[in-house]
Amino acid sequence: MEQFIFMKMVFRSILAVMVIVNFFLISSIVAMGGNQIAVAAETHSTSISVRLERHYVDGEISEEYITEPIETIEQLMGQYHGWIFVSQNGDEMILKKDVPDLSPLTKANGFFSISNDGQLNLYDGSAEEQPIIQSFFRLDTKKLESGLHDQLRSGIRIGTLDDYREVLSICLPYRQEEM
Repeated sequence: MEQFIFMKMVFRSILAVMVIVNFFLISSIVAMGGNQIAVAAETHSTSISVRLERHYVDGEISEEYITEPIETIEQLMGQYHGWIFVSQNGDEMILKKDVPDLSPLTKANGFFSISNDGQLNLYDGSAEEQPIIQSFFRLDTKKLESGLHDQLRSGIRIGTLDDYREVLSICLPYRQEEM
């Protein structure tokens, strides 16, 4: 029972801190964006362009552009719960969200492979002249098991976040120390 009361007090304390932090965050956003909204009102603009940036685990960033009516920053941010305010420049606002998953590009066509100099890369398609999505670290190919080396040369298909993490964890012990 005492443990429950203690946990309830801790939860209430954390909740109180979050409310205070959100208050100051919203106040900062209003302070930063207040002049921009005033400028938009003077030009009779009733909307603002919003750039939504999604940052994926594999390093990909997708952008979506939308137009939203201007009422207040608080209402706009309320519509985008979980998004982080990045900046506002004129009639454009940038919001960011970290997505704890692979990008649609990697899920559709991602392959881990190794370059000729031992660099572990994630490619958009098999490594044959395809664009690199993300580079990781150089592998010590002399210590690399031949089966793994062959798999990496031909490319290892990545379709899920678990696949991505598994290949990285298998390759990590073969990471070449920087000189």
